[in-house]
Amino acid sequence: MGLEKKGGFVNQRGILFTLIALLFVLAILTLNSEIRSSTRDLEPQPELTRLRELGKVYRDIERSLVQLDLNGGRKKIVEQGLPFSYILINPHRIILSQELPLNQQVFSGYFDSVQGYRVFYLGLHDDLNRTEILIDMNAATDLNWGSILDSPSFLLEPVCARYQLSLAQSTVDGGGSQACSSMFDPNSIRRTDINILVKDPSADFNFLRCNGSSCPTDSFNPANPLPFFSVNFLVDSCQKCTLSQTLVSGHYATTADFNVFLTCSGPNCHSKGVTLAFGPRFRAWSDANRSVDMNIGLDFNRSIQSFRSMDFNFSVKATKYQILRTNRVLTLPN
Repeated sequence: MGLEKKGGFVNQRGILFTLIALLFVLAILTLNSEIRSSTRDLEPQPELTRLRELGKVYRDIERSLVQLDLNGGRKKIVEQGLPFSYILINPHRIILSQELPLNQQVFSGYFDSVQGYRVFYLGLHDDLNRTEILIDMNAATDLNWGSILDSPSFLLEPVCARYQLSLAQSTVDGGGSQACSSMFDPNSIRRTDINILVKDPSADFNFLRCNGSSCPTDSFNPANPLPFFSVNFLVDSCQKCTLSQTLVSGHYATTADFNVFLTCSGPNCHSKGVTLAFGPRFRAWSDANRSVDMNIGLDFNRSIQSFRSMDFNFSVKATKYQILRTNRVLTLPN
């Protein structure tokens, strides 16, 4: 698995470009919808017509702000505003690339972007005087926006696998019953392949352990029903790293964590630990003050059909007919 680098990690100009580019995309998508709607007669319409119109507005929001394209030109634009990058290798395999820990400016820039999209979309809707349809929308925030939810989450469907990020930790686990039609099964991840690129020239990693003992280097066995993992530590550019083993691999049970721990042991150590845990969920975390680049390759036993942000909650409502459509399932009337 080749290591994909996230260009925005080292170049902050991508934040401003992302916001401008995405607002442009949103403008095109939204204006196309709103202009068509604004040319209609604003007299009361039959309930079926209003329901269809409501569905169109809902799909516009979902397409503009929630769905992440798995390929194509729009993916490249949307990806610039995310704190990670991704590529669908085949219907069953996706690679997620990020820094660990995340760059603080990139992390904050993501929340600036999602709030910017929300404000822009609602403002455009209001400017077109669409008072017969009400839109309610909330987006994740960090402390700069008055924190509500400061861990971005993204959902792979229909496997119901949630990819969640914080500054120091990344997790792949279940999206929950409110988000998915079926529950997440950790055994649905057939294999997880991790590349860790140590890019700190002063790093001095010298200690690698798995569950407090030596680490396995077992090969993938297609006949083994248990999930498989591999971790490859790329330390060619790390002059002070003295690792006798850089590859860890094997099958694991999903009933308990199997931990892979990389650090420096000794009185004059500089590098702080990086920990990976495979089990009921995948977790990676680090208390280092300098980042490593991490690729997470996930192979599922089902095809990936969509990749969506979980950081927007929204609803659209036709005021006259009291028709409500929302992605917040618990707010629907009985």
